[in-house]
Amino acid sequence: MATDSAVDGLSARGIFDEAQQAAARHSRPTQAASAVVDISKHSISINRFSISGVSRIRHGFLSTLLEPMFAAQTVERAVAESREAAGKLQALGIVKGVHIELDQPQNGGEGIDVHFSCLDGSRYAIRTGVNVGDDEGTASVTGQLNNIWGGGELLEANYSRGSKTQAAFQGLLSVPVNADPQRQLRLCASQAAMDNRPYSAHDEIRRTLSTAYRASGFNGTTHELQYLMSWRDICNLGLGASPTLRGEAGHSLKSAIAYTLAHDDRDSHTVPIRGSLVKLSTELAGLLGDVRFAKT
Repeated sequence: MATDSAVDGLSARGIFDEAQQAAARHSRPTQAASAVVDISKHSISINRFSISGVSRIRHGFLSTLLEPMFAAQTVERAVAESREAAGKLQALGIVKGVHIELDQPQNGGEGIDVHFSCLDGSRYAIRTGVNVGDDEGTASVTGQLNNIWGGGELLEANYSRGSKTQAAFQGLLSVPVNADPQRQLRLCASQAAMDNRPYSAHDEIRRTLSTAYRASGFNGTTHELQYLMSWRDICNLGLGASPTLRGEAGHSLKSAIAYTLAHDDRDSHTVPIRGSLVKLSTELAGLLGDVRFAKT
């Protein structure tokens, strides 16, 4: 990916020469005051970009990621946008680390060359866990595939079994929007079979398919707009089932739109000491199916 257009101001060679001359003046014994040259505001453009150490990255994704970097017109913006692009690669799990190199063009042209030397990210992960409570135990296994199509996509599957939740499965596909880890499209499918007989004399099977758009900010605020369809089956009623429960038994279909606003400024998600978590959720059901309600 490169551009041949020239820019106004100093070339990369001129900027580097000016910095070297200032350093030479500063190194003279007779120089009374230190000489500092500020090249951050000089006009410059990125002439060529290269990347190494990445096993899988899609060309279209890379073009979108680097578009702000190639639009930079000063040294300061070129450096800032290069760091921003490297940070996004790490946030999406495509790489574990990035070393950024800025150099003069090898062909002696205008602008600067940028090279990302990367440490490739992990392709998969498997986690297991066991949760034990007063009257419930659950064992789970989670598999995760990272960067499956070369654009920071994530595919995750979870399966768990327990004493109350007999069996549960969830699959999640997350795709970044415009190469931005803060904005994602999500597709989720899940199924759960729950044993409610000890206290409510019935079993419940629930299958859900949902799609969502999530946008996160650096201040801890998250917006999520979701559409979901959920099919529920209340079955295996016991002798102690109430008349209300018997009236609700059988199949039901819910189609709903939900919006969630969350603000999280806790210093830790696992053991927080300071901060707060605030969530506001609104759900409207009744577009399709036989379940209709509105709740906040």
